[in-house]
Amino acid sequence: IAVYERRIAALLAAAARLQDAEVRAVLRMLADLRRSLSEDLLAITPQDKFWRAQQLGQLRAAVDRVTVEFASRYGTALTGAVNSAWEQGAGFVEQSLAGARVTVTFAQEISRVQLEVMSQMHVDLVRAVSDNFKLKAGRELTLGVAGGKSPFQIMRDVGELLRTEPLRGEMGTIANQAERIVRTEMGQAFSIANRIRVEEIAEDVPGLQHYWLSARDGRVRAAHSAADSRYAPGGSPGPIPVKEAFSVGGARMRYPHDPGGGAANNVQCRCKEVMYKKEWFR
Repeated sequence: IAVYERRIAALLAAAARLQDAEVRAVLRMLADLRRSLSEDLLAITPQDKFWRAQQLGQLRAAVDRVTVEFASRYGTALTGAVNSAWEQGAGFVEQSLAGARVTVTFAQEISRVQLEVMSQMHVDLVRAVSDNFKLKAGRELTLGVAGGKSPFQIMRDVGELLRTEPLRGEMGTIANQAERIVRTEMGQAFSIANRIRVEEIAEDVPGLQHYWLSARDGRVRAAHSAADSRYAPGGSPGPIPVKEAFSVGGARMRYPHDPGGGAANNVQCRCKEVMYKKEWFR
């Protein structure tokens, strides 16, 4: 295997580790909020076997507090994660080419305009998840009070929404949403930053090509595995000019996470765009 390929594999493994670390941090945050909410709910003592209206108000106040804290902490975590992925993507070209003994020097720092646009969209993503939690938790509170459930039973039902420990192979609703967004947005940031650098270097490297590289495991969607096989060195047609788009599941995509590919291709995608010159693979 060529040194260039080994370097790419090492860089992509580092990107995967970073993504996993950021997801774990978010799940730890959710676990903290779950414990905090549980303490608030259990501190509300019923005065008879039925819940009073004021106790429902106390329960909702506890949920409101956690919702606000979640939106703040998750927003900060998502921004930090995406920024880290952007920096990795921006450095991917230079670091991978070092494996091919090719030295490149970029005249200026990569433009962050697209990253800033993404950050504005993150506000809506965070709000959507926090609002979803508040809505679902409010429904559980209302049903619990109406059904005469104990504080423990209500805590259990509401806490299920924030569960981070796998149960029956799945996590709670909010944890699933939070993880999906972190992975998708980090993948997109990496791909966009890398693509900007690819386009820059293409101006100085005649005949530069690129190919689609999947994670090559059992979780890769069929369309992406097929694109990997077709465009990889030795495939048919194999690597294509960098200005040409890939055909992926019927969509034309310039790079992984290209918005033109739609959600079916982009959500939690782990594929990467890799530059290609035949001499780099010797």
